[in-house]
Amino acid sequence: MINLPRRVAVGLVVLAAGLPLVSAPGHAQGSVPPGQWRQDGPFGAYDLAAAQRGYAVFAGQCASCHALGDVTWHDLGGLGLDNQAIHDLAAAHPGAAIDDPLPAPYPDASAARKANGGVLPPDLSRYAAGAGANAAGGAGFIEAFLTGYHPAPAGASVPAGMYYNSALPDHATAMAPALKDGAVQYADGVKPTVARMARDVSTFLAWTADPHVQDRHRMGVRVVIYLALLSFLLLLLNRRVWAQVRD
Repeated sequence: MINLPRRVAVGLVVLAAGLPLVSAPGHAQGSVPPGQWRQDGPFGAYDLAAAQRGYAVFAGQCASCHALGDVTWHDLGGLGLDNQAIHDLAAAHPGAAIDDPLPAPYPDASAARKANGGVLPPDLSRYAAGAGANAAGGAGFIEAFLTGYHPAPAGASVPAGMYYNSALPDHATAMAPALKDGAVQYADGVKPTVARMARDVSTFLAWTADPHVQDRHRMGVRVVIYLALLSFLLLLLNRRVWAQVRD
């Protein structure tokens, strides 16, 4: 398990509490082109640095409306957080134990609809893996949606109280833009542009939807190596058997 530097762990706690954070120097932004994801493909693995930043974005910008009911504090260890960092995050919510789900923003669906003009914000635990992520698919759709807010073009009609979003078939959503440049400050020094935050939180939500993809890929590679070795040994055995038959 990867141990976060203390300043990064504290930074995530502060962001989870919705408080400002002074960023520290860090590495450059990720270089994965739009539309490509490190977890894709047979050898793919999550960009844990991006997923950790994505948790900070979720905690600071999304958790006030959306729940992660299938994710416990303990599960965050899969992001590379050590036990102390996890306990610190849970401690920011009085009474929370590390085996508890992350807290929901509303007590029930009725309260959620009432606070959002009759619309129920979806639980995002498995959103990147389900039909809710749109036919475009998973993390890519979430990223496109978060970066798809634009002024409506000439001739486009957007209903009152809705927002134009180029990622949607009807180009209208009741959800206000969730991100703006500098909305959070990353503890690792990465510049928090809308595009960067959208990529990071999409990576995090892809992880919550399928946290074991890297383990499956590793197992797949081991199985392929095992089968290749077994085939080679069987070939040698077959040759020896036929050689004895000929003799």
